[in-house]
Amino acid sequence: MLNDCTELIPCLLKELFGRPCTANEKVYFLPNEHFLNRQNGDTEKRITDTCFAMESDMDKLFHLECQINPDGSFLIRSFEYDAQIGLDNGTLDDEIMNIRLAYSAVIYLREQKSEKSPLFIRLISYDGELCYEVKVLRVQDYSIEEIFTKGLLFLIPFYIFRYERQFPFIEKDRFLQENLIDTYRFISAKLEEATRQGIITEYTRCTLIDMTKKVMRNLTWKYENIRKRMVEFMVGPILEYRAKTLYNRGIQQGFQRGKEECLRELIHAGILKQDEAANYLGMTRDEFGKIFTEEK
Repeated sequence: MLNDCTELIPCLLKELFGRPCTANEKVYFLPNEHFLNRQNGDTEKRITDTCFAMESDMDKLFHLECQINPDGSFLIRSFEYDAQIGLDNGTLDDEIMNIRLAYSAVIYLREQKSEKSPLFIRLISYDGELCYEVKVLRVQDYSIEEIFTKGLLFLIPFYIFRYERQFPFIEKDRFLQENLIDTYRFISAKLEEATRQGIITEYTRCTLIDMTKKVMRNLTWKYENIRKRMVEFMVGPILEYRAKTLYNRGIQQGFQRGKEECLRELIHAGILKQDEAANYLGMTRDEFGKIFTEEK
């Protein structure tokens, strides 16, 4: 979602790190595959959830992970990722290795008592120590009103986790099912309002709705009544939702249009013959000639 809907990132960073929220700021994603060097000379491939930099401050990297359940090894993995990201982007200056650690955070989807403590990583050497915090954001801590007030729309697909413990009761009670549906009617209306106000694009609105359905379908698989009433219509593979399909189709059409215009310019300049241009586009001479004539 962060890759597809970058407009959701600034408010998320503001909540996590207190960073000023700048609309329409360009995001630069780093490769999420890292190879950790082991003592025996082997390398081990690890994949981070996401790592990126913001246009206004390219020196700062942000590393975000998403966790459903508590994991005792998470801090170990988080430090390995942070260290490798630092090494991948480090510099060597006059025998000094400069490593800038990423701003690191984890988003917890499912509430657990063990998650309540802040997370810290302490590096200790013979001449001092460095202790840095891995910021924690818990979806369970936010009401739907707070999510919209703070612009944390990234959390909407995971909001259903708030009801997970109540599923056995909702499954048997039609009134509770109606209450749950009403909550998502409210969410849908608020997303439409945000779209009309230009806060998010139509593409982002569709993405949030479709990913919400995807999470619902997977989380309620044991509860037939809930699933049928709320996610029965969900189809298609993960991330291949209608908004993205239409968007990608538009990009491809744009590329095709651009190629046609470029080839026409080359023909006008006498650099390329019409037969050669048609061949580049996989068309016959007559097919390309028809387009060429129409554009004239």
